[in-house]
Amino acid sequence: MADTPRTSQKTDRRILKTRTAIRNALISLLKHKDLSEITITELARIADIDRKTFYLHYDTVYDVFMEIENEVIHEFMSIEIAKDGSLENYFIRLGNIIANNSEFYKIIADKGSYATLIMECSKTLKQKNLTKETSDTEHLVKMTYIAAGVVTTYLDWVKTGMKIPMKELARSLDILTCGILQR
Repeated sequence: MADTPRTSQKTDRRILKTRTAIRNALISLLKHKDLSEITITELARIADIDRKTFYLHYDTVYDVFMEIENEVIHEFMSIEIAKDGSLENYFIRLGNIIANNSEFYKIIADKGSYATLIMECSKTLKQKNLTKETSDTEHLVKMTYIAAGVVTTYLDWVKTGMKIPMKELARSLDILTCGILQR
């Protein structure tokens, strides 16, 4: 049978459905275990797939986590800073990404053992280079400080049930960030 767009779409949907089930199973297991303790067998069982099916998509449990981590970083990088330099909308978009994936971020915040992801998110924010000055050592220190503070603030926001309205949180981060950068 020729591979028509219709059968191709069916295949793509099934692949997407399987990968989503695997990722959701990993997130579910991470609530109770560290990544290093999760086996492919239990991940496949929770995802309701065969081990063979798992291996069609990933080589290791760590690969699943890395895919999620890379998507997080890609989403962070895709956020543009307003031409007028206002950061409030940037922080709102960042908050939306985190809110839409709050279950995953809550695990990261609760476990505290995923320093690599936290460092990558901080590095990504730092690369946004909020004022475009890169040669000044003081500026680089400020960017590191801001990035770590922003990531930690959002993780704490998720961990405590996102009780602060996102717009209020974004406004506070905007004021604090601009205050630090202007000093």
